[in-house]
Amino acid sequence: MTIGGATKAIRWTNQITPAQVLHLIRTEPDTRKALLIFNSATDEYSNGYCHDHQTFSCIISRLASSNLFSDALHLLTSPLKLPLPFPEPAFLSLLHAYSRAHRPHQTLLLFRRMISEFQCRPTIKSYVTVLTALVDGDQMKLAHEFYKEMRDLRLDECLPVYNVMVKAFSKNQKTIDYAIKVFDAMPEKGVAPDCYTYGSLITGLCRAGRVEKALGLFNDMKIPASVFTYSTLIHGLCVSEKVDDAVKLFEEMPEKGVKPNVVTFSTVIDGLCKASRSDEAMKILEKMGKSKCCPNKITYSSLMNGLCKDRRTTQALEVIDRMRLHGHKPDAGIYSNLIQCLLDVGKIQEAANFLDEMTLGGVKPHRLTWSLHIRIHNVVAQALCKGDELNRAFQVYLSMKTRSITTLPMTFHQLVDGFCRKGDVHKAASIVHEMLDDGCVPEVITWDSVVSGFFNRRKAREAAELVLGSMN
Repeated sequence: MTIGGATKAIRWTNQITPAQVLHLIRTEPDTRKALLIFNSATDEYSNGYCHDHQTFSCIISRLASSNLFSDALHLLTSPLKLPLPFPEPAFLSLLHAYSRAHRPHQTLLLFRRMISEFQCRPTIKSYVTVLTALVDGDQMKLAHEFYKEMRDLRLDECLPVYNVMVKAFSKNQKTIDYAIKVFDAMPEKGVAPDCYTYGSLITGLCRAGRVEKALGLFNDMKIPASVFTYSTLIHGLCVSEKVDDAVKLFEEMPEKGVKPNVVTFSTVIDGLCKASRSDEAMKILEKMGKSKCCPNKITYSSLMNGLCKDRRTTQALEVIDRMRLHGHKPDAGIYSNLIQCLLDVGKIQEAANFLDEMTLGGVKPHRLTWSLHIRIHNVVAQALCKGDELNRAFQVYLSMKTRSITTLPMTFHQLVDGFCRKGDVHKAASIVHEMLDDGCVPEVITWDSVVSGFFNRRKAREAAELVLGSMN
């Protein structure tokens, strides 16, 4: 057998078997090439070769895991005549893929087709997959109808189904009490809750603001809590401003044999920072390093928010250096907080340096950060004007124009007023013209500055021409 490129057919030199094709499909890292192998083997039908259910299930699974839904469906409806019924694994992988891709309707449709067209008798695995897809996709009416079908078939009294139902009712504050009822009914049915059950219910209770109930449920757990359950409850306590309880719960995790992950650490750090306890948050960051858990961008962002809010500039600069050391590039939000913090403590030059770093580092405005870029650029330009750094303020202004970042009226005024006081009235006048070109009408104080500047230079005619020109 020889294999060419992804678009070339495979030439089989020997008689092949389904086991050989199956091995090739499983070991080929490129899904497209795996499909090529499958299709090339199909061409050997005239030589006596025929796919079996295993090769078919394997290629469907590969396509589904790569979200190549159309290719997978094409194979299911292809003229290849495999003996019915089709095996469930061929459909399960595709059902899971649809569910992961948040396509609940397609998940349900494929489930119906696997029964009607392919005579596949689904097990509880397929039913739970479909029910989960409907719940995760917020298709609660369809989920309820589907659950009734399962109940009629007596497929409802098992742990996976209870877990889906607890999760479904826990998603909404109005239905959280139903989740509690389902949870309480489980022991009566001989079904013991697991970590997933507890985690879903505790998450729902925290989301509904019922943190005390969640904490009580946590303390009554009959099984060891998972890191997910700890993280969820810690987050709920932080949101409810019970930061001391959250820290206490966090500190008991190692005693219970549960290792905090990056989510747990980040949650505690965020809670402490929002409570203006950034010094304690820094200590948690140190613990994070000792436990060999690498901070992510969310961790750093939360910590920078807290440090900058508390005006701890030295520690904030240390965190920026640590971010770079770990390969994390600061985003617009982190830069903005640091720049504002530096301005608040009077470090205007340092703030301008970080604005330059942000710009030169390729942190570009987009739809979500556009207003943030406008604010921080204008704030720096205004601070430089007030600090008598007009030339650098003008450079920030030119950078804003180049990047189409809106210049605010106050920034225009600060530049105009500054250059007028400096005696450079022509540059002030050119800024006014650009201001008018941008559709921004100067305030009275701006006109006063530039006109006064011309008169002080005994250039009344130019002042009059400037005013008259703006009226045309």
